[in-house]
Amino acid sequence: MKNNGGIHGRTAAKFSKVIEQYDEGNVYNEVFVEKNGRKISGRDGMSLMTLDAPYGTALICTVIGNGNAELCTNALVDLVEKTFVEMDKDIPRTFSY
Repeated sequence: MKNNGGIHGRTAAKFSKVIEQYDEGNVYNEVFVEKNGRKISGRDGMSLMTLDAPYGTALICTVIGNGNAELCTNALVDLVEKTFVEMDKDIPRTFSY
Protein backbone atom coordinates (compact mmCIF):
# COMPACT_ATOMS: atom_id res chain seq x y z
CA MET A 1 0.00 0.00 0.00
CA LYS A 2 1.32 3.38 -0.97
CA ASN A 3 -1.02 5.68 0.92
CA ASN A 4 -0.43 6.54 4.56
CA GLY A 5 -3.95 5.50 5.51
CA GLY A 6 -3.57 1.95 4.18
CA ILE A 7 -6.82 0.25 3.22
CA HIS A 8 -9.76 1.99 4.84
CA GLY A 9 -13.40 2.53 3.88
CA ARG A 10 -12.80 5.02 1.11
CA THR A 11 -9.96 3.12 -0.55
CA ALA A 12 -11.79 -0.22 -0.29
CA ALA A 13 -14.89 1.31 -1.91
CA LYS A 14 -12.84 2.77 -4.78
CA PHE A 15 -11.07 -0.57 -5.31
CA SER A 16 -14.39 -2.44 -5.56
CA LYS A 17 -15.86 0.24 -7.85
CA VAL A 18 -12.97 -0.11 -10.33
CA ILE A 19 -13.57 -3.87 -10.49
CA GLU A 20 -17.28 -3.32 -11.27
CA GLN A 21 -16.39 -0.98 -14.15
CA TYR A 22 -14.76 -3.88 -16.02
CA ASP A 23 -17.63 -6.37 -15.73
CA GLU A 24 -19.32 -7.31 -19.00
CA GLY A 25 -23.03 -8.00 -18.57
CA ASN A 26 -23.29 -11.23 -16.63
CA VAL A 27 -19.59 -12.03 -17.06
CA TYR A 28 -17.55 -10.85 -14.11
CA ASN A 29 -13.86 -10.71 -13.36
CA GLU A 30 -12.78 -12.57 -10.26
CA VAL A 31 -10.37 -10.41 -8.30
CA PHE A 32 -8.44 -11.73 -5.33
CA VAL A 33 -6.23 -9.77 -2.98
CA GLU A 34 -3.75 -11.70 -0.89
CA LYS A 35 -1.62 -10.83 2.11
CA ASN A 36 0.55 -13.37 3.92
CA GLY A 37 -1.37 -16.31 2.41
CA ARG A 38 -4.82 -14.92 3.26
CA LYS A 39 -6.81 -14.45 0.05
CA ILE A 40 -10.04 -12.46 -0.12
CA SER A 41 -12.34 -11.15 -2.83
CA GLY A 42 -11.41 -7.68 -4.06
CA ARG A 43 -15.13 -7.00 -4.54
CA ASP A 44 -15.79 -7.15 -0.80
CA GLY A 45 -14.87 -3.82 0.78
CA MET A 46 -15.29 -5.12 4.33
CA SER A 47 -12.92 -8.02 3.67
CA LEU A 48 -10.41 -5.63 2.12
CA MET A 49 -10.43 -3.56 5.28
CA THR A 50 -9.82 -6.64 7.45
CA LEU A 51 -6.54 -7.41 5.65
CA ASP A 52 -4.76 -5.00 8.00
CA ALA A 53 -2.78 -3.39 5.18
CA PRO A 54 -1.14 -0.18 6.40
CA TYR A 55 1.34 1.88 4.37
CA GLY A 56 4.10 -0.30 2.94
CA THR A 57 2.17 -3.59 3.04
CA ALA A 58 2.86 -5.90 0.10
CA LEU A 59 -0.33 -7.23 -1.47
CA ILE A 60 -0.79 -9.68 -4.33
CA CYS A 61 -3.73 -8.95 -6.62
CA THR A 62 -4.94 -11.57 -9.10
CA VAL A 63 -7.55 -10.83 -11.78
CA ILE A 64 -9.14 -13.75 -13.64
CA GLY A 65 -11.97 -13.43 -16.05
CA ASN A 66 -13.46 -11.86 -19.11
CA GLY A 67 -11.68 -10.10 -21.96
CA ASN A 68 -11.33 -7.02 -19.77
CA ALA A 69 -9.20 -8.74 -17.13
CA GLU A 70 -5.99 -7.08 -18.33
CA LEU A 71 -7.66 -3.66 -18.46
CA CYS A 72 -9.06 -4.24 -14.98
CA THR A 73 -5.61 -5.20 -13.71
CA ASN A 74 -4.06 -2.06 -15.20
CA ALA A 75 -6.79 0.13 -13.69
CA LEU A 76 -6.27 -1.41 -10.25
CA VAL A 77 -2.51 -0.89 -10.48
CA ASP A 78 -3.10 2.71 -11.52
CA LEU A 79 -5.52 3.16 -8.61
CA VAL A 80 -3.04 1.85 -6.05
CA GLU A 81 0.00 3.56 -7.56
CA LYS A 82 -1.56 6.98 -8.22
CA THR A 83 -5.08 7.62 -6.98
CA PHE A 84 -4.62 6.23 -3.48
CA VAL A 85 -1.54 8.43 -3.13
CA GLU A 86 -3.57 11.45 -4.32
CA MET A 87 -6.41 10.57 -1.93
CA ASP A 88 -3.88 10.49 0.88
CA LYS A 89 -3.14 14.18 0.38
CA ASP A 90 -6.70 14.97 1.50
CA ILE A 91 -6.32 13.20 4.85
CA PRO A 92 -5.60 15.74 7.58
CA ARG A 93 -2.43 15.06 9.54
CA THR A 94 -3.25 17.14 12.62
CA PHE A 95 -6.40 17.61 14.59
CA SER A 96 -7.44 20.49 16.84
CA TYR A 97 -10.06 20.46 19.50
